[in-house]
Amino acid sequence: VFTMPEFLERRYAPGLRTYYASLLLALYVLTKISVALYAGGVVLQQTVGWDIWSGAGTLVVATGLYVSLGGMTAVVYTEVLQSVVLIAGGLALLWRVLQETGGLENLLASVPPSNAHLFQPADHKQYPWTGVFLGLPFTSVWYWCTDQSIVQRTLSAKSLTHARRGAIAAGFLKLLPPLMMVLPGMGS
Repeated sequence: VFTMPEFLERRYAPGLRTYYASLLLALYVLTKISVALYAGGVVLQQTVGWDIWSGAGTLVVATGLYVSLGGMTAVVYTEVLQSVVLIAGGLALLWRVLQETGGLENLLASVPPSNAHLFQPADHKQYPWTGVFLGLPFTSVWYWCTDQSIVQRTLSAKSLTHARRGAIAAGFLKLLPPLMMVLPGMGS
């Protein structure tokens, strides 16, 4: 078994594979791929002066080439490099914000008390606590357990032990975003 739709076909029925693959294709195009291409096009527009469409098209061609030529190995090496760069940049940003604000205590003291809590009241307009308990588990389970990009990486592991260790390591890496994004955001 190499994909989630293939698993669903073997476990349940061929129709479910077709339905799930079609649903994922639509969701990927409307959410993940379109956002990533637009963001990449904006970055290329700001850095080298290309228009957004040329930048997005170049990203499609370049990504298609390196994935076609290098396969899953190229994807894994690229993602490892990207992870190192993103984590280093996020931690550097955190360090800079803590330097500018005079430390964690001063940073937290400068934020209104209502903004320093993860769980907001149920009637909060932007982030009610009910969304944390009723919304996040579904999206998290979808992403970590059925999203093809995660499942394929797990299935490409050398062994079940490597797959488990990779999933656990990824879980620990997910603890970094509050440090690298939330705290710098509070300091801005």
